[in-house]
Amino acid sequence: MLRAEVELGGVKLPAYAPVALMVGSANRDERVFERADELVLERRTQQHIAFGYGVHFCLGAPLARMEARIGLEELFSRCQGFVLAPGELKWNHSIGLRGPVALPLRAIPA
Repeated sequence: MLRAEVELGGVKLPAYAPVALMVGSANRDERVFERADELVLERRTQQHIAFGYGVHFCLGAPLARMEARIGLEELFSRCQGFVLAPGELKWNHSIGLRGPVALPLRAIPA
């Protein structure tokens, strides 16, 4: 809830208005990220906020990046790629998370 009136993006928000911060949408800003709606694994940027920012930066970020890199390298070394498995894709309808509930894939063996 806002403590005072504020202008944000050219819109005046009154004091005591409820607000919801959608941090996940910040990493999809097309003014900052080329191809913002795509997962681009080779994207090289320091502008995303997945691990926080400044004094709130995640201490575990280097470990998480290393684990993701090793896990993906091992996975991709064992298969040629993936195809969508048959079936209906079910989406998460939560306000806080966006995306499919599960992504049914079938691995193509190497």
